[in-house]
Amino acid sequence: MITRAAHQAGALGQALIDRGAHIIYAPVVRMSPPVSWVDCDRAINQLRNYTWIIFSSANAVRYFLQRLKKKNQSITAQKIAAVGRKTAAVVEKNGLQVDLIPRNFTAEGLIEAFAGRDMSEQRVLIPGSNIARQTVADYLRKKAAEVRTIEVYRTETNSAVALDGLKANLKQNKIDVITFFSPSALRAFFDLIDKRLINGSAPLYAAVGPVTAEALQTLGLDARIVPRESTAESLIEAIEVFFKSAKGDES
Repeated sequence: MITRAAHQAGALGQALIDRGAHIIYAPVVRMSPPVSWVDCDRAINQLRNYTWIIFSSANAVRYFLQRLKKKNQSITAQKIAAVGRKTAAVVEKNGLQVDLIPRNFTAEGLIEAFAGRDMSEQRVLIPGSNIARQTVADYLRKKAAEVRTIEVYRTETNSAVALDGLKANLKQNKIDVITFFSPSALRAFFDLIDKRLINGSAPLYAAVGPVTAEALQTLGLDARIVPRESTAESLIEAIEVFFKSAKGDES
């Protein structure tokens, strides 16, 4: 079961299908524009004042650059940090250069990447979602940077997801693995699905990285599959390795 937003699930699902898996899509989250663009537009009008722009997701890149284009503005002298290769690829696809990618593709990885840099009085802009973690912003403020976070998209529970089908599959124990790519998707899933139903079907949980795995633990659940690198590709490989190993143990 893939709980990722619909616009991000297709390629992931196909990659798993190519490896012989049967896929059930459960897009429990959806992305939408912010209620108001006022804060974003104000930041765009002052963009020349910022030294760094930090993108913590590909969605942040897409929504922010779309708004820039609509306002006939562009990124010029600013340095750009991207949380991982996928986010960086979206930046570069738009003709921009990425100056910093952490070794560990998480907010904590970004903190490590900035640890050796003098950020005193550096002005930093962080576009993100309405529920974005403030980990990087708080850290940079402690390093005396001037940080501004702006909402460029909203992450919401997708109440339109076909719950009856999901529940039926769970009740019939048809789900071997449920994949989670963010704490927000995890929260949305359990807002929609009774945890007791999940416990009854006893599927495995696969988390894209340590932050999502920790979010599972707060619910008393363990992520049996967590890749070394926080990417969709690495998670696919980890799922495949897990089941190949399980088959080997059975033989």
